[in-house]
Amino acid sequence: MEKMEGVRSLPEGVTSTINVLIDRALSGTSMVKSAEGILTLLRKEQVLLQLRLTPKMVGVHPRNRDGVGVAVREVHSLLADILDTGFVPSLVSALAFEVTGPEELEFNRKLIESAGGQLGVADVAQMRYLSVCGSHTNFVLRLFVDSVEHSQNQQVTVNGRLSQDALCLADTAFFQAVQEGVVWEIIPSWIALQFPRLPEILQQVGNTSLNRGESEMQMLQRLHSMCVERTSKGERVNLEDVKRRALASKPAFAESLSDMWTFVMRYSGGAKANMMQETQQFVMTNTKSTQLGAPLWKALVEESKMATNPLVRWRHAILKQGYFHGVKALDVKRSFSKDMVRRVAEANDLMLEVRLLLKQFGDSYLYDQKCCTAIGFFEMAVVQFVLGLKQPDQKVYKSTDAIANDVIKLLTTLTGHEIPNRWSAEDLENALGSVPSSSNEPTMSLRELGEDGQLMDPSVLVKEAGWAVGQSCRRVKDKLVGIITEITHETVKIDCGKGLLSKVPLSEFEAGMWQHFTPKSLPSALDFKEEWLPHKSLEFQVHRLKAMIMGELFDLSESHVEKMHTQKLQVQTKPSKALVAKEKILSKKLILVPSTVKIQAKHKHDKKETYEVLQTMMPEVTIWLSPHTALPDENDEDGRFVAPFWFVKSGHLPNPNVNMEIFYMSGKNKAFQFPCMRNIRILQPGEELMIAKESKESRVEEKPNKRRRT
Repeated sequence: MEKMEGVRSLPEGVTSTINVLIDRALSGTSMVKSAEGILTLLRKEQVLLQLRLTPKMVGVHPRNRDGVGVAVREVHSLLADILDTGFVPSLVSALAFEVTGPEELEFNRKLIESAGGQLGVADVAQMRYLSVCGSHTNFVLRLFVDSVEHSQNQQVTVNGRLSQDALCLADTAFFQAVQEGVVWEIIPSWIALQFPRLPEILQQVGNTSLNRGESEMQMLQRLHSMCVERTSKGERVNLEDVKRRALASKPAFAESLSDMWTFVMRYSGGAKANMMQETQQFVMTNTKSTQLGAPLWKALVEESKMATNPLVRWRHAILKQGYFHGVKALDVKRSFSKDMVRRVAEANDLMLEVRLLLKQFGDSYLYDQKCCTAIGFFEMAVVQFVLGLKQPDQKVYKSTDAIANDVIKLLTTLTGHEIPNRWSAEDLENALGSVPSSSNEPTMSLRELGEDGQLMDPSVLVKEAGWAVGQSCRRVKDKLVGIITEITHETVKIDCGKGLLSKVPLSEFEAGMWQHFTPKSLPSALDFKEEWLPHKSLEFQVHRLKAMIMGELFDLSESHVEKMHTQKLQVQTKPSKALVAKEKILSKKLILVPSTVKIQAKHKHDKKETYEVLQTMMPEVTIWLSPHTALPDENDEDGRFVAPFWFVKSGHLPNPNVNMEIFYMSGKNKAFQFPCMRNIRILQPGEELMIAKESKESRVEEKPNKRRRT
């Protein structure tokens, strides 16, 4: 295979900048901006080439759609959309990498073969480039090159197959693209080898602007890849570690991410994700992969009432049913309830048995497109029967055994192998029955599942429930207390003290027969010291100081009622707070006291409307008054608290409307001086009261009024 000629290395500064941008993008920060910055640098260095490539020269990069490649149904759906709107070459955003190795071609061969002819011929000999943007559009063009079967859009088919001649009559520009290809921007192989994470970033950025956007199956694949990447480095991983990067492309189903993460960790099948891959193949080949919705994902990962059986196959069957026919979250939750879980467990075992019967002739049959589709429809039929879901124009079964009988006969035909069929006696009953009534943050690790869907290490359930070596536990029935010393595949070892060691089955912990227990602390004592007494506490002293200030403020407020001239004032509450003179008030005859119940001890105020109380009793403490107002209410006249002081507006100097000033006044106790207000000129009727916001406060001490509180 010939390689692109040209520059074989980048300047050191450019390389380091690209690495920084890649790291930033992988962290989930400014992914689109970082990717565009990388492409701009490569264009500036004249590394990228513009080439017109025929469809067969371009495959799909293995990292496209996070390892999914392309979705069969979306390719055919895109074909229909293009015919409806017309093909416009300038709107095609096409970006591809040069092939770097045979494993990339093998990925394309398997992808095309798994589609059972729906993606054309699996001939990769002509492939030289692998797309990360424009992948589905290129596969649409390939469909016409290979004259693929297509049941829709009769105007471009002949005898049920896509025809270039028919396309030429329907859309000339579309036909020309099939014949000659579109213009691609090509990234050479040496760039891909130097920056191996670059394809991953560019494909994800492309998804942010795709009309169809990302699918949920693609997100499952992405979450699994990020988990495996971290765990392979020996790192512990949780959702918060990958959340930003996973959501960098702004998927529409972000609300479901937490439960999708749980599904991947518990039910994907482990590091190889074999169970998720099979489901993914069915969904991407046979459905449009719509969104299931957050409620359904939450129900799908709910633990069943049968803790020892994770019901993995049932959960994957629900996924297929949800994407193909739809299913309600309430039905899924019901399937894990105490009343239904045993019936669901039997259905789960039936799915496993059929799969194992096929697997004995080779693992490849599980991923063969026709066999995968047959098993998928079998599982959906079982789900529909157990949950009582009716689908129009579908065969009605009397039992799940009858469904198994049908799929075994179909698989026998598809594979050419005689598959043992213990359900053959159901032949006469297949269509005689009717559908039953439908009335009937601990830590998490990637669960490794065996071929039978069971946990390879059952102790993971105990660990996920929060149990760990060194923890104290107590048995419910007899209150036996001990410390966990070891958790194995089958047992939990407990040190019960006094040389007594107990070996308990894991099932007891899974069934809740043991509880988390916190032993009582040993008694502790301290020799009492005189400096601990309350009256020596700064906090106690501050509360006493505030109480004294409250008393002084009360007396000051009561003794200045007449000087407040309340009968000559009006409180304005809307559209803005203000205090207005109703009658003429002579200069310095109006005195307003800052009455409040909010007395605060701070080092400095954080609100401009607060006022400091000057005091000498505790110089190290600063006391501030904050406004408090409770306007009269029709239903609660007793709750009113209105101090005119707090309704005075403030304005910046110079301001001709300023008519009030701050002055400090003492009551009976000369240790306290309170910030009060008085008018500095005659107030006219209708005039609003205003204090200077930045005015320097004159600290004038006045003698207290002789009027005493009664």
